[in-house]
Amino acid sequence: MNIRLSLRASFALIVSLAIAVSVIAPRSMESSDIARADALHPQPLDVIALPDGVTLLTDWVLDSANNRGLAFGTTAAGKTAALTMNLQTFAITVVPGTVSDDAIAGGTPVIYGGYVSVPFTRNTAGDRVVSFALSSLVRVSSTTLPSSAGFGSVWMLNTAGTFGYLGTRGTTTALSKFTVPAFTPALAATLPATHSQLTTLTAMGSAQWATFNTTPATISPISGSTLLPTQTIALPANASAPTTAIVDGENILYGTDSTPGQVVVFSTKSKTFTSVLNLDSTERGAALLHLDPATGLLYAATMANDGQRVVTIDTATMQVVGRSPVLSGSVRSAFATGQHLILGSTEPGVAALRMTLADAPAAPAAPIVAEGSTTITATWSAVDSAEPISEYTVRAFDGVTEHTCSTTSLSCTVSGLVNGTTYDVTVTAHSAAGDSRSPSVTATPYTVPGAPRAVTVQRGDSHLVIRWNVPDTGGADIVEYRAQARLDDTVVALCTATTTMCTLNNLTNGVPYRIEVIATNRAGDSAAGGVAEFSTPATTPEAPRDVVTERGAASIAVRWSPPMDNGGDPIVGYRAAALLGNDVEMGACEAVAGSCVIRGLTNGVAYRVAVSARNTMGSSSAVATEFMTTPATTPGLPVLDAVTRHDTRVDVRWTAPIETGGLPITEYRVRAMVGGVEVGGCVTSLTQCLITGLVNGVAHRIDVSAINEVGASESAHWGTDITPATVSGPVVDVAAVRGNARILVAWQVPSDDGGERIVEYRVTALLNDTIVVNTCVTSTLSCELTGLTNGVPYSLAVVAINAVGGSLEARVAGTRTPATVPGSPVIIGAVRMDRAIEVSFSAPVESGGEPIQGYTIHATVNDEVMAECTTIATHCRLGELTNGVDYTVSVSAHNAAGTSEIVAHPRAVRPATLPEAPTEVTATRGDGQITIDWAASAVDGGEPIDTYEARALVDGEILSTCTSAGTSCTLTGLENGRPVYVSVIARSVMGASAPRVMDASITPATTPSAPTAVSGTRGDGTITATWTAPVSTGGDSITRYEVRALAAGLPESGCQTTGALTCTIRGLTNGASYRLVVIAVNAMGRGAESAMSSGYVPAGVPSAPRSVAVAGATATAISLRWAVPARINGSAVVDYRVQWSTRSTGGFTAIADPVRAATTSRVARPRRGVVLYFRIVAVNGVGASVASAPVAVRAG
Repeated sequence: MNIRLSLRASFALIVSLAIAVSVIAPRSMESSDIARADALHPQPLDVIALPDGVTLLTDWVLDSANNRGLAFGTTAAGKTAALTMNLQTFAITVVPGTVSDDAIAGGTPVIYGGYVSVPFTRNTAGDRVVSFALSSLVRVSSTTLPSSAGFGSVWMLNTAGTFGYLGTRGTTTALSKFTVPAFTPALAATLPATHSQLTTLTAMGSAQWATFNTTPATISPISGSTLLPTQTIALPANASAPTTAIVDGENILYGTDSTPGQVVVFSTKSKTFTSVLNLDSTERGAALLHLDPATGLLYAATMANDGQRVVTIDTATMQVVGRSPVLSGSVRSAFATGQHLILGSTEPGVAALRMTLADAPAAPAAPIVAEGSTTITATWSAVDSAEPISEYTVRAFDGVTEHTCSTTSLSCTVSGLVNGTTYDVTVTAHSAAGDSRSPSVTATPYTVPGAPRAVTVQRGDSHLVIRWNVPDTGGADIVEYRAQARLDDTVVALCTATTTMCTLNNLTNGVPYRIEVIATNRAGDSAAGGVAEFSTPATTPEAPRDVVTERGAASIAVRWSPPMDNGGDPIVGYRAAALLGNDVEMGACEAVAGSCVIRGLTNGVAYRVAVSARNTMGSSSAVATEFMTTPATTPGLPVLDAVTRHDTRVDVRWTAPIETGGLPITEYRVRAMVGGVEVGGCVTSLTQCLITGLVNGVAHRIDVSAINEVGASESAHWGTDITPATVSGPVVDVAAVRGNARILVAWQVPSDDGGERIVEYRVTALLNDTIVVNTCVTSTLSCELTGLTNGVPYSLAVVAINAVGGSLEARVAGTRTPATVPGSPVIIGAVRMDRAIEVSFSAPVESGGEPIQGYTIHATVNDEVMAECTTIATHCRLGELTNGVDYTVSVSAHNAAGTSEIVAHPRAVRPATLPEAPTEVTATRGDGQITIDWAASAVDGGEPIDTYEARALVDGEILSTCTSAGTSCTLTGLENGRPVYVSVIARSVMGASAPRVMDASITPATTPSAPTAVSGTRGDGTITATWTAPVSTGGDSITRYEVRALAAGLPESGCQTTGALTCTIRGLTNGASYRLVVIAVNAMGRGAESAMSSGYVPAGVPSAPRSVAVAGATATAISLRWAVPARINGSAVVDYRVQWSTRSTGGFTAIADPVRAATTSRVARPRRGVVLYFRIVAVNGVGASVASAPVAVRAG
């Protein structure tokens, strides 16, 4: 095997430049026709048979000079012979030749310069190389090789075809060089021990390359003059030692015998390994067979778990693009011719396996691309293709992400792209023969730019300076920006730039403009970017007018009029400054309107005042007053020494202020103020004053101010308000309410509190109007006297007390007797009803000393009264309630003293009734069961529905029930095929609703049981199946039967019938054993499969016997022979019948002979002296064939 693989490398080296092969397609070895195949649609391989008795010994090679395939083998007589293959019919012709000794041809024939050389091995006298003239295949030389160069070796022919190289395998490698065609030894050498285990020799131009199975595996160039390695290069760590090699331009492709198989690419130019392809993990070895330089497709043989296969590898991508099974034997060589790849085989009786190929489509011309927004549209011309183009694929790849579109037309748009990203765009044509090469162009999608961002405006005098940030370019360079000013909707100024700034000139100060910026690229203009506000050109304002000043305390108040011209921009502020001497600024103030006060000046010093205006563009020149202004102030505060209150008057005393404000104090003003209003006072030059005519009880605020020429000082205030006062008047509207051993007394404040706040009230309970029994004191307007005796009358008096003293007594008219409310009733029961509650209770034990006048009963929700009833009886019905709502029931009793405490029932009471029936009842039938679904009851009657109950009924009899808290349950235990009616009720604690009954009945059912007694009757390509109906239909009518015919290794076939118990399956393969399965189907689905029948073999009568011939004839007997029919048609031939006649056209009579299947027969001559005609009829288990063509036997 190693010899064949290595010799095949030299064959591939010689013929690869003349071969054009497309993608492989495997084809079945049993198939007799040829179907086109490709990498996308693999087919099994076709068989080219050897002539009878011929054995193939060598690989097949292409004899392109004579348009034939060439190999060597032996005939049935054991003679060496050349074998040629017709490349149109693929017929094999044997060209006999003789070798005088025991030499046996092997390996790969090598064709060069009109010769073909073949290696022979011999048991004696050494191995040899025999050369033949290529055209005649006549032997021209036979050379015995040295004993060290036998064919356990690696050999090759150099590129020029002038020398042969032979290397031995093993721990020592010896290389020999021979001239051709005589194969005369020219040079020999033994390689160093580091270069052992030679695996391949490959010629590459003037160089020879050798690989070695060392650790690690290595490759070396071999000198043609010394036969020694000149360099050692290690294979990649993940690569095994090569066993086959094929030249590909400047590269050598190596195949390995590892698992998985590998293809390793070696660059002879850079002397590096550029790629390693690993086959599937189950594929062992990669024996390189053939490389198609036109398509770059490499064919290699590998061994998988299911046998050998041929893999096709695209060397451009180093990916496997096809796999073809070799169903028996193995592949050992290959050559290409026309649309066929010929694969040498080791299978006995097989010359080669043939793969029929079709060229992949031609590559489309470079596409024309049109760039759009996130799209690229490619357009191209139609391409030549041996197979119809199925579609074109356009790919746009940015180095990371691939986008595609497919079409059957000549244009396609790839969408979803990123504007501004450059893509490689390719177009690939697809056909059944494979994919074309894909020319590439680049394209960049683009759109209009985004609107310029972050637009800013800098105002100037009659101009605006516009700046912005660069927007999204849309995928294309921005060529220009355009800034424009709009007044209303009219552009009144425009500037352009290639940077991010330009100036709009000749604008009108004070006029607001809308500013826009537009970016332009080759796709057009962007949307306008702008600023949210209008922009206004402006300059600084003129000076303010009409400046007026007014002196103040260490300050000057300044007023002015706005300037005539604000510079086109609103005035945002003013500044006034006080100037001294040579315009030295001593103080200033700022304002947004026409006045401000300059503070921090020195009283008595004269100042000049200057005022300027300011807008957002800057400040105006300052306008100064021609007059001087001198600050001044009022006196300081007087100091209050004492304030004394009297009846309707107040006495005030004070001390003069320390600071006079720089001027003499002329007088003092004293005021009594109430609520900010002066109600009394006096003006004096003294430091004492008596204010009269005041109102008692009113708090007066006392203040004093000093006055000079500038004005009055601030007022000095006494620390607290002063209130003139006397004792209050008596309280009014005195009232009393009796209680349980107590009396609550209330009153209103006196009409006159004497001018002083009342601080407390004193209430006294008197027995017999004189004896004080109890007293209470309060600051409020009521007080409760406790500890009294119920039923005893008491007199009541009230006194008001202020800071001056106590008022006169105020008496309650008559007397008051203490009393209390009754005790609480006791609720005996609260019975819920439909929208009502019946409440019963018992009277209280304590009446509170007064007769009970009645009872009040409430139903409340969250303390809100929802229903009420009053009664003098001890029961009552609360009506008009809402079912399902929880109510709190309470009862209270009342007498003349009031209402008792309310007593509530310890539990909430919920009115309720029966729920309504469920709705929307539906049913789904099943095997002995029905699944019921319904909608929940719309009204639950006031209590939650606990469960729903579904029932199956027949004539009122309940056959099955199921319950559920949800809205579905399943009724089980029903009889398939028996219709039932379904009802559903709802249950709560109040009971069951009315039933909801479905309008129509429903019948449980399941799929049918399996048919039985399945049998078949065979026919020619048919089987007629019959069966017995299932025991059970599942409760529903059977709608059809399905019949399946199953045979190992063949597609499933079948037939259907809508009710009949027989049907015929057609299109079956004669000779195959089919087993039958039948399934019954009803509305519930497919039933169980029947038991599988015994096997039935479709068959027909055989075709006529072939090649009938006379093997011998005597006067008494005739020997006949023939070939088996070309088609036995599914049933073996069991007998041949011999018929004879004296005419070739009819009148044949059968000759009685034993039943036998032999293809020869010796029969007695039925008649002498005339020409006889014989024909043969074949008989199989179906019947007799038509007769063969008659053969004549001369008269005897």
